[in-house]
Amino acid sequence: MINQEGRIIDCNKATETILGYKKEELISKLLKDIKIISAEMYSKLECKYAGVFDSTIFEPDEMKILRKDGKKLWINSRLYILELENEYITLIIGQDITEKKKAEIKLNNSKEKYHDLFSNSPLGIFILDDKGNLIDSNEKSKIIFSHLSLKEYYGKNFANILSDFKNSDELKAIFKEWNNLWSIGENVVPIDIKFIEKDGKEKWLQWQSSMLNLKKKTIFKIIIQDITERKLVEIRLKESEDKFKTISDQTMIGICIVQDGVFKYLNSHMETLTGYTINEMTSWNANYLFNLVAPEFLDTVKEQKKKKELGLNDVTPKYEIRGIQKSGKEIWVENYSKHLIYKGKPAILAIFIDITEKKKAEKALEESEITLKTAVESLPFDIFILNKNKECTLQNTASREFWGNVIGKTPEEVASNSEILDIWKENNDRALSGQITKKEIKIKIEEKEKYLYNIISPIKKDDNIRGILGVNIDITDQKNIQNKLKESEKKYREAYRKANLYEDLFAHDVNNILQNIKSSIELSKIYLNEPNKFEKIREFFGIIEEQIIRGSNLVSNVVKLFKMDDTLNIPIEEVDLISSIKKAVDFVRQSHQIRNLSIKTEIYENNTTVKANNFLIDIFENILFNAVMYNDNILIKIRIKVQKYEKDNSFFKIEFIDNGRGISNRRKKIIFGENIEGKRKGGMGLGLSLVKKILESYNGRIWVEDRIEGDFTQGSDFIILIPESD
Repeated sequence: MINQEGRIIDCNKATETILGYKKEELISKLLKDIKIISAEMYSKLECKYAGVFDSTIFEPDEMKILRKDGKKLWINSRLYILELENEYITLIIGQDITEKKKAEIKLNNSKEKYHDLFSNSPLGIFILDDKGNLIDSNEKSKIIFSHLSLKEYYGKNFANILSDFKNSDELKAIFKEWNNLWSIGENVVPIDIKFIEKDGKEKWLQWQSSMLNLKKKTIFKIIIQDITERKLVEIRLKESEDKFKTISDQTMIGICIVQDGVFKYLNSHMETLTGYTINEMTSWNANYLFNLVAPEFLDTVKEQKKKKELGLNDVTPKYEIRGIQKSGKEIWVENYSKHLIYKGKPAILAIFIDITEKKKAEKALEESEITLKTAVESLPFDIFILNKNKECTLQNTASREFWGNVIGKTPEEVASNSEILDIWKENNDRALSGQITKKEIKIKIEEKEKYLYNIISPIKKDDNIRGILGVNIDITDQKNIQNKLKESEKKYREAYRKANLYEDLFAHDVNNILQNIKSSIELSKIYLNEPNKFEKIREFFGIIEEQIIRGSNLVSNVVKLFKMDDTLNIPIEEVDLISSIKKAVDFVRQSHQIRNLSIKTEIYENNTTVKANNFLIDIFENILFNAVMYNDNILIKIRIKVQKYEKDNSFFKIEFIDNGRGISNRRKKIIFGENIEGKRKGGMGLGLSLVKKILESYNGRIWVEDRIEGDFTQGSDFIILIPESD
């Protein structure tokens, strides 16, 4: 109930159910604020009932409402204007008709679809009642019967409508027969009927009728299709049958027409193909003709016959079968067949060509190909054939195992890299120009190196190049053996060369060490009787001790060099760089206690873990020993700097900067090598060679610069790069 202000003053339980609101949510609210109905609908209601304030009952209205949960409903509403306590009250009674509206909408849609299908059908449609009176028709039927204005015939018996055609008696007889079938509840088989209009124009129509039950009433539907063009073709075909028979009897191919499982027509060559006479074959019972077909082809022939008699599109117009002659001899024939209308009924026109000799030749060729294929497949090396377009047309098992299935592919589609493709292109171009290529090639397939003996030859016929024959013989194992032998010989020569070199270097350094020890001992003997020379003797003993350590390091370095040469993979691990430097410095200090050493370390990084191993300490010891040994100053200064390499942060840069004799530019180029020519004046030549080898195993580097750029005599700066650990 709503007052004159439009506020809700009361509602019942059904209202709560329909709207989804509680009573207390509705009371005192303006109807338009709740938005149960749209603003547009509310405005229409205001206009409709404006100024009406007496006891009035309005006609029911159907309207769409919106529930509290957002669901839309249809209601049938009825409004009453009542006077209650000197105030006009609007009473709204609503009924939920949502399901009814859905059904109505669905029905309307269904009617629209039916009407659309009926009106726009490409076939003419007549609807008759159970007494045969016309009650409806579509637009297409009016086009087919263009001289009729069908609406004026509605309600008339359909048989009387047929009176407008010249052959109306024939048409009425047909319609009468249909009525008899309809009366016993049977549908009518489709039939082709000729209509002759008043002006004498002929029209062929295919008629099909059916009986329908609609709302407990029986109606009849007649569907018509204009087949005049098809009929005219059939008539012309019939007229040309005599000409066809004359021609077909002279040809060397078998021609027949099959209808209802029997031969309706055969030309004379069918006697040659089958061994039967025409009289014999035309007298056979239905489907006896299947005895001419070999059993393995019988199902195919029967299936194709059925489809073609029905005029279906899903047929095979041409196929080969094996036939059986009257004598039992087998022949091969190629069969061309199609659907046609013969004397007003579906039939099949079939043409047979004897291909027995062709089949024998194909079999011989197939056997030859099998023999060739067996021979090719049995060969243990890669064989392939390319056509003139460089597409692969043949490939043996060995080739498939090597390259995969490449049938139909070109070299561009198969080559795994540009190197292989360049080789193939060059060889194929030569073959297509008539040249034969025979050579060893080295290619990489899936990161593996392969050696092939490659033969590429043109395929010729009548001096015309038809394609390319290729042969690849895998000689990888043989080449690997040869390469290993060469490598072994190379290693032997290198080992021999290094042995001589190490022998020379070792002997030279040992002689220097022994000479220094000998000189120190002899001088010590001279000064033994001179007490004031005790410090000098002590200095000589320091030299002896230093030379002993030097000799020990020399032996150690030689052993390590040999191990480096013999070891293919030196294990790399995480090593603390600063700890290794500290151990090397401590060892050098201990070994040179009589020398005045100043070794300072400058570290500019926190985490100094590198990719190395225990040889790292040997590297630092070798460089520090050289810095001490080749320094004539009273105070030997060595500064060690550790920082990130600014050109590549993944490396640590370690610098050993000394104030020693320095290294000339010429010697900078050779001090890390093994081929040191001429005699040396002492020093640890083996040490720096070992340092370089170890660093290279870390993927590191070493080089030397002048401490003061341009003046090598002011000391050296040995620089090392070592990869940082991940």
